[in-house]
Amino acid sequence: MKIVIMGSGGLGGYFGFRLAQAGNEVHFIARGPHLDAMKGDGLHLVTSEESSTIKVQATDNPSGVGTAELVLFCVKTYDTLTAAKAILPILGDRSLVLTLQNGVDNFDIISGVAGKGRVLPGAALIVSEIQASGTIQVSSKVRKIIFGEIDGSATTRAERITQVFKRAEIDTELTSEVGKVLWRKMVWICGMAGMTSLVRQPIGKIVSDPDSREIFRLVMEEVVEVANSKGIDIGGKAFAKRQVDFTDNLERNLTSSMMRDLLAGRRLELEALNGAIVRIGRENGIPTPMNQAIYVALKPYANGTIKRHP
Repeated sequence: MKIVIMGSGGLGGYFGFRLAQAGNEVHFIARGPHLDAMKGDGLHLVTSEESSTIKVQATDNPSGVGTAELVLFCVKTYDTLTAAKAILPILGDRSLVLTLQNGVDNFDIISGVAGKGRVLPGAALIVSEIQASGTIQVSSKVRKIIFGEIDGSATTRAERITQVFKRAEIDTELTSEVGKVLWRKMVWICGMAGMTSLVRQPIGKIVSDPDSREIFRLVMEEVVEVANSKGIDIGGKAFAKRQVDFTDNLERNLTSSMMRDLLAGRRLELEALNGAIVRIGRENGIPTPMNQAIYVALKPYANGTIKRHP
């Protein structure tokens, strides 16, 4: 399958690596030193089990790669609209776009540009990052893609993508309830990304302190309530509590990509995460004071440039 990886950071870099390694024609869209390293030395992958390198096709110009069968859409949420417009030249009549981004709004944004019939929503369960230019490091044992048709239907095209992923040894689940999947992920990531960024500490510090643990849970409960207001039942407060218990079993030094972006002075996905919960909550009459506190505290850094104090 001819696949274009739109956004070749930790997320797109890992899954693109696996797909290329399995023999698919994969084109990586990247920029800056990361692109230069990929073009020169290939793409290097580091996990707890392996350290390996493959030669890859990489460019900063999507229009130069020809028509794609599948675009794996992995850019940061604040680049969604720009990136959706950039892939238009490579979309043919049967091309598909699978978004694996954080948040719950990306399907609508991409569909507004590329057409709803071309877009599949999905979620990636993985902790990965660019360790250095040309190098992707994965620190989680879970490395999974869950996706499906927006209307829950079973289709030949979705099944074909599933088989391509499985042949690349990517843990893949095809679901008829992709909306619930996205909101379940939203619950945890708003708590995880929001709290680690707010406190500037790894998640182990947060769940081991009774006060911050309580706020962590309340942040996630608010996301559950907002999901309910959208007609999506993901299990109520009990689900939020299970997410806290799940976090107890994770690596204590685990941080979020938003926290790492914050400390590095990069832009944040704040608007698509805690900011989206505040916005959707307001639209549906659901108070979200914990998410609002995180949003307000981090908003000055949303476009980068954190100011470090002595």
